[in-house]
Formats: sequence, C-alpha cells, structure tokens
Amino acid sequence: IDWCHPAFRRSDGSSKILYYYVPETNTEYTRTQIEQFISEGRCNGDPHGHGTHVAGIASYIAPEADLIVVRTNFYDTDIIRGLQYLRNKKDSLGRPMVVNMSFGGHFGPHDGTSMLERAIANLSGNGFVVVAAAGNSGYIRMHARISGINSTVSVGLSSFESYGDLIDGWYKNGTLRVEFCDIFNNCISAEPGTLVGGRLPGGCRVIIDNIETNHPLNGDGRFWIDFYCSGSFTIRLTPRSGTPNADLYLVLEEGAFWDCFLDDGLGGFLGTVVQPATSPYVIAVGALTSRFSTMTSRSFIDLGKIAYFSSRGPTRDGRLKPEVVAPGYFVLGPKAGTDDYILMAGTSMASPVVAGLVALILEENPNLDVNGVRGILSSQALSDGFTGSLPNNIYGYGKAFLSSFSSVGSVGSIYVGSLENF
Repeated sequence: IDWCHPAFRRSDGSSKILYYYVPETNTEYTRTQIEQFISEGRCNGDPHGHGTHVAGIASYIAPEADLIVVRTNFYDTDIIRGLQYLRNKKDSLGRPMVVNMSFGGHFGPHDGTSMLERAIANLSGNGFVVVAAAGNSGYIRMHARISGINSTVSVGLSSFESYGDLIDGWYKNGTLRVEFCDIFNNCISAEPGTLVGGRLPGGCRVIIDNIETNHPLNGDGRFWIDFYCSGSFTIRLTPRSGTPNADLYLVLEEGAFWDCFLDDGLGGFLGTVVQPATSPYVIAVGALTSRFSTMTSRSFIDLGKIAYFSSRGPTRDGRLKPEVVAPGYFVLGPKAGTDDYILMAGTSMASPVVAGLVALILEENPNLDVNGVRGILSSQALSDGFTGSLPNNIYGYGKAFLSSFSSVGSVGSIYVGSLENF
C-alpha cells in the first residue's frame, strides 16, 4: 500500500493506517512510524497498485475507519499468520474488525476444507468477519463436472500456453484411473494410489499424481495433472470402484475444457468461485458492471449487469456463492505513487465495497458473526430486471445495499483489516 496517498490521510493530517504488518519477516509498523515515514517522503512501494486501490475503496465506504494492513506473499502459511495477527489485534484492541481478502485461487477442494479456509473458520467469530473476492474466472471454461461415472468418460481441453497448466481433480464415491492423452491417443495413465510421470511422443512432459484416494482434508479422492505443453488433449476417467462424481479445475486458467463445463445461460460458467471465497465462513463478493470506461464498450453495454468475468457459484459441495455482488467493473480508487485516482476492474474491487458496508454493520452490531452479517446483507440486497429470481449463483442474494444506518460515514470504532500483496 502507498501510505502516502491522500486517500489514507485524515483531515488533520494523521494516517488512517493504524498498523502495517509483514508476516514473512514478522515486521510491524505503527501509525507513529508510518507518519514519520510520510513526513520524510518514504512512501511504501506498490508497483502494481492493487493493494493501494483496494484499501482505498474500503476506506471510501467507511471513511472514519482505521486500517490495519497486512502484506502477504500469497503462501497459505503467510496468509494464515497474517489472519492470526489481525485476530490478535482485534482482541487486544477490543474492537470489531472486518477483513478484506482480494485474492484467491483454484488449487484445492473448493468446499471450505482447504487449510486456509479451515484457519478462517477457526479465527472467525463475533466481531471478526472475513469478506473475499469471488474471483475473475466466470468467463473461462476452467471447471468441469462429471457425475455418476460408471464407465470411461472423456473430457477434452485445450491448453493455450507452452508452459501448459495444472489440473486439480477431486472426486467422491469411488476411485478413478486417470489418463492424459494427446490427439493421437498417446496417453500417460495413473491407477489409484500411484504417481506417474513421462513424456508424450511430441515431447510434452506430464505428471499425474493419483495417490490420494482418501484426502486428509475431507476424505475425498484427489488427483492432479501437471503438463508442460500447449495443444489439444483428452482426460479419461475410468472407475475402479464405486460410481464417482468428479470436479476438475484448470488452476492456471491458461486453457479451456471442451466438455462437462456448466453454462450459466448468461455467457458465463458455474463453479468458478475461487478459494477462500468458497468457505462458509467468508462473505464472497461478485462484481457488477458499474461504470463506463473508454477502455471497453462492454462496460457500457452491460452496465448494471453482472461483470462478464465475475466468478459464479456454487461451491463443489453445492453451497450458494457469491453472497452478494457490488461495483467492480470499473471502480475509481487511489493510484499508487501519485495523489491521483484510477479506474480498475475485478472482484478485487467489489470485495472492499462490501467490506466497507460490513464495517458499517459492525458499528451498529459489534458482536455479529459472519452468519449475522450474511443475514443482514442478504435481507437488504437489491433485485432488478438483471438479477432474475434470487438467490442464484450469479448475483447471490442480490446487489449489495444497506438501508439507513444512524452512523453511516462515522465508524471510528471499527478496524478494517486488509490482506494484500503490497
């Protein structure tokens, strides 16, 4: 975060940033230190501008809230340390806190049982609520679902990049042989309980890990296919026991499935919400097309509709996601390294809008947990001709909205925690 930006300064010149923490080095800066850095012109670098923009949006919605910013390297262990730090701060300060997480990924079970999501579940509680971006995968056929596999099933895919992709597969109710084949029917095959590596005749290097038939996270079967090439391929799944149901995810999103993807009927694809937004202890936020930009005519044509990229639910275990949608395509926020503002797009921008709203909710109801906050957001969310019948896995319970709050705009007793990469 660029703590020198005026978006993070109060009218008296003091900083809105109460603490800045780096878990990787266990380094903490206090408001006093940050204000000293600002006076010396030592502005914290944010070369991509993502963290500055996101934190600025949350601060705009809840302008009197203090910010506690955690810089993460995106490893789960680092993020978990950051979350524990924020929870400890919440407890020591004796104030409610909303944590915004504008990041996510597709390597994992998508059912709330990943290590990061388990940590969120353990830390979540009264006055400590996590909000996260739903993801920007809604326009990509990166998820395939195959139900009731009683004979060999083939799933085609394309890989667009020479470095390939990583397929993460999870299944229930049996075991599977997994094969990865090229267009000439040359295959690398792995039986349940095995790890196999090799090269296809064209030189493509393939590793299939089919070891876990009873994964310690959730008891499900899990395989992954790591391949290093572009082109057209087929995954073959053959039941070795039971009648499995399988979900496959293209983790790097550098390709697309030809078969078994779930079309949402609006040009997007279901089952594309990222982790940790798939957690039942997280308020997941999708993005609305909210502002016209000359960068793309689509921002005008789709104004008021779901953003084409906004990830859709449900989770792998069938729960509704996202909970709500908010402006995300495009949103004006502070531009790092300047005193100016810039338009950016993504569910990363929608999530802090809702985090700010949650700060307002916690101002009035400081002991609410995630379910209490979810109840308020879902009951007050708006519907219109675009949303269709609610709830659904595109708009959730609707467009995020809060009716009158006596203290809107004055949330000095609330702390907004933000986990970012800068």
